[in-house]
Amino acid sequence: MNELPETSPYHAFYKADYLAMSASLLACQREDGFWNPDLINDQNYGGKETSGTGLFVYGLAWGLNKGWLDRETYLEAVLKGWTSISRDAVHPNGFLGWMQGTGDDPSDGQPLGYDSIPNFEDYGAGCVLLAAAESYKLAQTLAKEDSLSALSTTKHPSSLKYWYQHQHLYVETAEPATLHILTLS
Repeated sequence: MNELPETSPYHAFYKADYLAMSASLLACQREDGFWNPDLINDQNYGGKETSGTGLFVYGLAWGLNKGWLDRETYLEAVLKGWTSISRDAVHPNGFLGWMQGTGDDPSDGQPLGYDSIPNFEDYGAGCVLLAAAESYKLAQTLAKEDSLSALSTTKHPSSLKYWYQHQHLYVETAEPATLHILTLS
């Protein structure tokens, strides 16, 4: 959509499709911030999956940055998703856990785990880097507007709190108790 002109006859179709898919993703997000490998049935290979979560975080943050998605509705999903990746998937050496391998369906990449090595792990790093870059852009925008300081846990009731102060975006989770800090320049 970055390259497709708004005058294109396909622009409205793709934008409507993007908005519908974004709304559907909210209902599929797990309480811990990840999305399952199978979005339709959480009992079928239900569990954390990093590459899809990275792409969903990227896509939702992109929509927030474009002004297509409402912050009140979508910001928490982006923050929860990014926090889940940084808290539960990234090893100290940069290896990514909970990464599904390649295949035709979720069963091909099983089992997933923090220490499991998928049959092709390189693509997952790209998904996480896309999420990081777009989330960083979003955090910069919010910091410039000082929007995060106005948000409260009463507006977004969950175990997630976030605020901006002195060039840092803070995201705090209750379970497990963790504070994630993104420094903005």
